[in-house]
Amino acid sequence: MGETPVTVAAYKRFLKERPELDLQLPEPPTFNPGWSKEHQPIVRVTWDQAQAYCAWAGETGGRLPTEAQWEYAARGGKDGLRYPWGNEITPGNANYEGSPWKGASPVRTYLPNAWGSMTWPGMSGSG
Repeated sequence: MGETPVTVAAYKRFLKERPELDLQLPEPPTFNPGWSKEHQPIVRVTWDQAQAYCAWAGETGGRLPTEAQWEYAARGGKDGLRYPWGNEITPGNANYEGSPWKGASPVRTYLPNAWGSMTWPGMSGSG
C-alpha cells in the first residue's frame, strides 16, 4: 500500500498517462470544488477506477488491498487497539466531528502510524 491516500494530483497524473482507459475525474466533493486542491485525497472513485490506479501505480502488487489488509496497515500492525495510536480519539489525531476540516483532511495532515503510513484517520468525511 502507498504511504498516503492517493492525492488529486497523483490521480490526475494517472489519468493523463493512461488516456486509453478513457477514465474521467469523478464529481468533485463540496470541500474541493473543481478538484482545485491537489493535496487533498481523491474521493468518489469507483472500485474499477481504484483498481486501475493500483495497477498503474504498482500498489499492493497492482491490486486493491483486502479489507483485512487495509485494516492491518492502517493500524501499523498493532493489534488490540481501537486506533493506530491507542484507544482514545481527539481532533488532533483524526478527522471527525470537531475537526477543522469540512470533508477529508489534506494528505499528510496527521502523524504517521508505526509503519509510516499517513493520514488514514483523515479520510473521515471523505464523501
